[in-house]
Order: sequence, then structure tokens, then C-alpha cells
Amino acid sequence: YTTDGSAPDTSSFQAESEKYFTIDTSTVIRARAFKKDFLPGATMTHSFIIGENTRLPVFSLAGNPKDFFDEDSGLFSPNTVYHELRIPVSFEYWDRIDKVSYANDATVVLQGTSASTQPPQSMRFLSNSKYGESSFNVSFFGKSSLSTFNKFVLRNSGQYKTQSYIRDGLFHSFTKDIENIDALEYRPAIVYINGKFWSLMNLRARFDDDYIA
Repeated sequence: YTTDGSAPDTSSFQAESEKYFTIDTSTVIRARAFKKDFLPGATMTHSFIIGENTRLPVFSLAGNPKDFFDEDSGLFSPNTVYHELRIPVSFEYWDRIDKVSYANDATVVLQGTSASTQPPQSMRFLSNSKYGESSFNVSFFGKSSLSTFNKFVLRNSGQYKTQSYIRDGLFHSFTKDIENIDALEYRPAIVYINGKFWSLMNLRARFDDDYIA
């Protein structure tokens, strides 16, 4: 098993059935079974967010730390902003108010360009049957009829992220009930990466041909 978000291999920590370990800080545990002459088992991921109390939805992301944070080649490196770098990620989602709990694997790519050179960067989540299910079947937006997604976005409010963080989502919320005006669903969400707080972000549907359909 691992505690840094990376996928386990034969060199990772080995769990013993009769021994226990204590988790006293927010941590992501990823575990996988290995046996000689057998194919490795699937990687199981579970997040433990400790000492936090929020009524907002929560995303916990798990992935190789280098995939996220390597200074030269990580997703958040200024060197990769325009390169469409894609990384595999496991995520878990909880919504205490609407009593929703969901987990899946995804491909993640940066969303946007100029606003993605400084943290917190926007991320687009793509369903991918290679890593998880072919779509995300989850009610992210409460009573909205949207419950199946090929993609969704955790957005940093674009170029307004240092000034009026909720402005973009708020405007869409004001207009979504106006006839003949299309508006994207919006919810604020707390985001953790590998057990560490990352940012408050805007959970948004992705506006594209699939959304219109």
C-alpha cells in the first residue's frame, strides 16, 4: 500500500493481516494485492479526511505526486500548460447535504491557459474506460436532471480567481431559470490532493457538444 497517492507496486509498504496502523492526519491509502504467478489486483483507493468539518461537497484526488507537482513535467508545471498533458487520477466525492458518495478513476487535463499558470489550476476530468467507467454516473448538482457526465470541471474562476472567486458561478445561478438562456450548473467544492488541502474550487459541467445533447 502507499500513503503518498502513487499506485502501489511490489516495492510499496506491505500490510500484514494481524497488524494495525493508526491514521491520525488526513491521508489517502491506496492498496493492491500481489501474488507470485498471478496478475496484480485492482488498485483500491480510500481517503481519510480528519479534523475537517464542512457542509460543502468534497473532492479527494489521488495520483502520483510527480504527475501533479514535478517542476518540469507535472500537470501544474508552467512548462506543461499548453501541452495538453493528461494524467490518471482516482477521485472520491462526498456531499453531506444531498447524501451523495461517489468514487471513480479518470483522466485529468488542465482547463484553460493563462489562468492555469498559477495555483490553483482548473482541472477537467474525462471519463476513460481504460482507468474507470466509460461515464460518471453521479448527481453532482442536487435536483438538476444532470446525472451522467463524460467530463466535468473543477474550475478556479478563470482570470477572476484572485478577485471575485464566485462571480462566474453566481452569474450562471442567476440566469439558469430564465427562458432561452443556457446556464451551466455550479457548486463550490473543497478539493484535496493526496490528503492535503488544495483549494476551494467551482464544480462545473463542461460546456460542449455532449452538454448540449
